[in-house]
Amino acid sequence: MSSLEDIRQAGYPMDRLDEDMVAPRRTSSGCPGETTAEVFQLQVTIIEDGLILTFLGQHQCMDGVGQGQVMHLLSKACRGEAFTADELRSGNRDPADAIPLLDENNLTTGPELRYNMAKPLSASDAKPRAAGVWCHFSFPLDSLRTLKQTAEQALPATTQFISTDDALTAFVWQSIMRARLPRLPEDSPALLARSADIRKHVGISATHPGFAQCMTYHDQFTAQELVDSPLGAIAADLRAALAPGTSTLAHDARALATLVARTPDKSAVSLLGGAFDMAGGRDVMINSWAGQGAYGLDFGLGLGLPEAVRRPRFDGFQGLVYLLPKRPDGEVGVAVCLSGEDLQRLKDDGEFTRLATVVG
Repeated sequence: MSSLEDIRQAGYPMDRLDEDMVAPRRTSSGCPGETTAEVFQLQVTIIEDGLILTFLGQHQCMDGVGQGQVMHLLSKACRGEAFTADELRSGNRDPADAIPLLDENNLTTGPELRYNMAKPLSASDAKPRAAGVWCHFSFPLDSLRTLKQTAEQALPATTQFISTDDALTAFVWQSIMRARLPRLPEDSPALLARSADIRKHVGISATHPGFAQCMTYHDQFTAQELVDSPLGAIAADLRAALAPGTSTLAHDARALATLVARTPDKSAVSLLGGAFDMAGGRDVMINSWAGQGAYGLDFGLGLGLPEAVRRPRFDGFQGLVYLLPKRPDGEVGVAVCLSGEDLQRLKDDGEFTRLATVVG
C-alpha cells in the first residue's frame, strides 16, 4: 500500500483507499459465510509514516450522524473523558421507542411512503448492475461561498434562507444531470433522494447514536428542466423539505416508523428509497456528512488530529454521492459514483470544475 506521503501528495484520492485493504468488511456484500452483522467495527491499517482508521456502522442500527456520535464517544473514552448526562441518556435509550408511532389503527401507503415500498423483483433485476466509478472532488471554502451567493441571487420570493449544504447539493445534482443529459431523453424525470437527520423534527436528542434518518424526495423536474433551472430554484426546493412551516419530515418519519412496525415482512419496506432506479443511471442519492466533526477527533493516540477524512472506495451504485466532513479550513469533499462516460463528462464540464477540483 502507498505511504502516507504518497497518499498526501495525491490529495488522498479514493483510488488509494480501497475498502478491501483498509476495512474489515465490504459495504455491500460483507464477508463470505458470515452469520452476524456487527453493529460497529474499527480497523487500524498501519502504513509507512502513518495509519488509517476505518470505522464501520451497521446501517440498520445507525445512520451517518449516529456513527459520527459513536466515533465521538469512542474518542472521548480513549482520552479518558467522562460522557455527559445527555450522552449517557441518549446512548442508552431503547431504539424501539425513539420515534413515536402514528395513532392510526391502520396505516395506508400514502404518497409520503411512495418511495419506501420495495419494488417487486423483475427479470432485469437478475442482471448484473453496471459498475460505477468513484471520484473524489474538492470544494474549497471560496467555491462554497460562491455557490451560496449564486443560489441566493435566484431564490424565489417565498424562500428566505438556504444553507451552504442546500446550494452544494443542488449544484452537484444539477451537474450530474448535465453530464447524463446527452444519453437521456429530455423528458426523463430527474429524481433526487437526499438524506435528512430527523432528530430535531421528532424530539430526539442530537446525541442519539442510532438510526434517525429519512430521505426527502425531489421529483418535480425533468432532466432538461433541472439543467436549465437557476441554482436558487433547486436549492429552495431542497430547503422547503427541511424548513419549519413547509417540511413534512416529522410526519413522514413517524409514518415510515409506523409502517416498519406494522409490516410483518420487513423486506417489503425500504428505508433508503427502494423505488428509486439507481441501477438505471438516472436517479441520484446524496448523503451529507459535512456537519460531522470528524476532524476534531484524535482518539488519544498522541498523533494529532486527522489530516484527511475520506469515504473508502467500494462497489457503489451509479448516482450515489457523499458530502464528506468539512475540513477546518472550510473545504468540503464530495465523493461521486457514476458510469465511466458520465464521470468523464463531469470532469470535462468547465462550469463544474470552475468550482471543484478533481482529486480522484
